[in-house]
Amino acid sequence: MPDPTWSALQKSAAIIPKIGGALSIVACSLLIRDVAMKWKENRSIPFPTLMIFAIAIPTLIQSFFQDFMTTWMVPVDTHQYQAAFLAAGTTASCTFQGFVSLTCIMLAGLYYTELAIVYWGTVRHGWTETKMKQTGFRVAFFLPPVVVSLGLTVPPLFYELYNFSGLSICQFMPYPMDCAWDDEVPCLRGNTEATVIFFYLFVGFGALYNVTIVVF
Repeated sequence: MPDPTWSALQKSAAIIPKIGGALSIVACSLLIRDVAMKWKENRSIPFPTLMIFAIAIPTLIQSFFQDFMTTWMVPVDTHQYQAAFLAAGTTASCTFQGFVSLTCIMLAGLYYTELAIVYWGTVRHGWTETKMKQTGFRVAFFLPPVVVSLGLTVPPLFYELYNFSGLSICQFMPYPMDCAWDDEVPCLRGNTEATVIFFYLFVGFGALYNVTIVVF
């Protein structure tokens, strides 16, 4: 493949997110370290703090594999018109980046919603720390986001739907991306129909999950 001339946009998309990713990694690591030290010292940890801890873990992972790694995980042998600046990965690393990033984004988003519910329940209904220490209460808050996220992000793996987005990262889309709108371009990985179906599933389940929590 001929050596492409990289545009300022391609270079910026590959390099600039690394700065924000590095800062996010440091911030999340400090938060996780603080909670871990309290656990080690057998100190009481408020439930909202545990929720923030649950948000920090997927955010840390996503910040590293998506924001910091960016094009390093994109396949080197990508077509020239979708070439990535600093690409150094393989199809496997690209799939891993897309899967992990989407899973972590969904996890963090769902936990953010539940954290809002915790504050609402505390202020509106007087939820106490004693109530929030109950095993059933904690399982009801921590387990569903994991089940929903994995339930939605694992199936696309079997349809080869985690691919290079055309700019800086691998994400949920067919490859090459042109095949999504150009009938003359065949999809080498994934297909448009499966992409649309899973997209609506992501949006639908995400909206349903949030609305259900807020209502009930």
